[in-house]
Amino acid sequence: MYERLQAILDSNRGAGVRRDASALSGLVKCGECGATMSHDSRMSRGKRYYYYRPHRNCEHPVGMRAHFLEEIAEAVLLGGYGDKEITERKWIPGEDSTTALADAVRRFDALTKQLGVTASRTAQNVLQRQIDAVLAEIQTLEAKPQVEGHWEQVGTGVTWGQAWHGANAEERRTMLREAEIQFTVTGGPDGARSVVI
Repeated sequence: MYERLQAILDSNRGAGVRRDASALSGLVKCGECGATMSHDSRMSRGKRYYYYRPHRNCEHPVGMRAHFLEEIAEAVLLGGYGDKEITERKWIPGEDSTTALADAVRRFDALTKQLGVTASRTAQNVLQRQIDAVLAEIQTLEAKPQVEGHWEQVGTGVTWGQAWHGANAEERRTMLREAEIQFTVTGGPDGARSVVI
C-alpha cells in the first residue's frame, strides 16, 4: 500500500509550483562561499535585465546575466542528454496467484469428493469435465511466476530535447536537477566572471 501511495504522489509531483520561477533558481552558487545565488531583475533605460546575484549573506561580486547562464544550461543539457529518452520511476504491480490457486484447489477438492459419491453416469461425466477444467486452471496458476510489486524506470517516448523545448521554467529546473547540472560563478580581480559546471 505504501508503494502504491508513493506512485500516486510521484505522479502529482510539480503541482502548485510558482509560475515566475527561473530555470536556474537554486542551481547557481557563488564559487567563493557556496551560497546560492538569487534570480533578480533591474530596469535600465526602459529595458528589464535579469541576473543571478549573490544572496544577501554573500559578499562576493559574482553576479551574472541570467540569459548567459541559461544559454549555457541549455547547451550543456541538450549536448549531453538531448537525444536520450526520458525515463520515469513507475510502480509495477506484482503478480500473485496464491489466492486464485487456493480457490481453484478448494473447487477441485469439492468436485472430486462429489465425483466419489455420485452414482449417475451422466453426473459423473459432467463432474469429470469440471474437474478437468479446474485441474487445467490449477496447472496454469502454478506455472505463473510470483512477481513482487516493484519500482522500475520506464521510457516515456519523449527525448530530453523535446521536453526541454516545450517546458516552462519550473519544468526546466526539474530537468536540470535530474541531470545533476549546477553552476558556480567566481569573480576575478579585474571584474571578469568564470563559470564552472
